[in-house]
Amino acid sequence: YMPVVSGTGLRGISHADTKRIDGKYNEMKDTMLYITDDIELSILDFYGKGLVSYSTSAHMLLRILLIEFTHTKDKSFDLSLSDFMRYRGLKDEKSAREQLRRDLDVLYRLSVTFKERKYKDNPRLYNGIRILQAMPSLERGKARIVFSDMFFQYLQTVSNQIEQFPTALLQLSAKHDRYTFNVGQYLSYLGRTQAGQANQDHLKISTVLDRCDFLTEEQTNGHAKREI
Repeated sequence: YMPVVSGTGLRGISHADTKRIDGKYNEMKDTMLYITDDIELSILDFYGKGLVSYSTSAHMLLRILLIEFTHTKDKSFDLSLSDFMRYRGLKDEKSAREQLRRDLDVLYRLSVTFKERKYKDNPRLYNGIRILQAMPSLERGKARIVFSDMFFQYLQTVSNQIEQFPTALLQLSAKHDRYTFNVGQYLSYLGRTQAGQANQDHLKISTVLDRCDFLTEEQTNGHAKREI
């Protein structure tokens, strides 16, 4: 486990499973929108090369950046390729470098809109804030991370809200273990929010299934149990 800054908006960004949401292409803005009740994610096409999805591996990279911020409290810092590989449990440097570049590209394109519920009487609206100020270049084995002004201000606002994140989840395969990652994050969240309650060690199967969109109502209970 490692400490990581938390907040309503960060939970929404990190827990969003965009493959379960109908992405809607906005031709006027060259933007792919993913919208839930709590958050809106926009992924921009800066280069005219087509849109990309907010992938599980990009989720994982954002978690890594938030862990690093929790340690440094800085707007900008270096993320080494070796540290990225250590977090993700990757062995091949060449493929890890390409993965890091792809994920950084997604985060650079990403903007988010949400309400921070830390302010219960008057939730603060963050509208269309970017995560990164610039596309990080990967040189000499390091990527220079610079958060946008608004995102950094938000992080400072919630910097006293810390959770313990199970970093073993980051070593799951982003391609093959997406559902495990989603469920694992949710279990970690419930472990914190239900601590001390009578049902803290109980979880409804329906809650797990809600995080696994590969299962449909028509599929059998036996199949569902095997997948779980």
